[in-house]
Amino acid sequence: MIKKKTDGKFKDTWLKKKWIPIKPPAFLGNEIIGHTVCMKNKSPLGRTLLISLGTLTKNVRDHNINLKLKLNQITEGNICMTEYMGQEVNKNQIIMAVRRGFSRIDNIETLTLDNAKIRVKTIVLTANRVSSAIKHALRAEIKKELEKTAASSKTIEAFLPMVNTGKLQADTVKHLKKTYPCREMIVRKIEVQ
Repeated sequence: MIKKKTDGKFKDTWLKKKWIPIKPPAFLGNEIIGHTVCMKNKSPLGRTLLISLGTLTKNVRDHNINLKLKLNQITEGNICMTEYMGQEVNKNQIIMAVRRGFSRIDNIETLTLDNAKIRVKTIVLTANRVSSAIKHALRAEIKKELEKTAASSKTIEAFLPMVNTGKLQADTVKHLKKTYPCREMIVRKIEVQ
């Protein structure tokens, strides 16, 4: 408990603070994910928070993905609403996936959706070491697949479930195998611009 001395008396500063519940965007669920504390006369808007996707989906496999949410609105019921700012896979997950004898192909694409412009950073792991010509061909195929998926989903609310369930990665690897055998694709980071 923090106390400040004013006029010879101690006053508790926690009495001036209030707790506000936080809700994620509608496409990520409608449950309260936590609380934030702020002074009664100040607003918590503009703060960012990191939360595991596993806490929202109640799935253990999703705990390696961290969502970045920004507090942007306080409703009439004194609930703080958030907006999606991006997500990132834990570095330990990437370290465990990369092995000696395989090639790692990093790729960055900027996709334009109806309501947002996002940057998608991916990693593709091949079955063997590959030449730079094959890496270049695989990057071109990844770009085509991401643009095709973004064109079909059109909004970030439709695009993210495809990424978080692994459907986008599975479809892309299946398509890439026509060019060269690939083991896995990881969407390591998504940033909303």
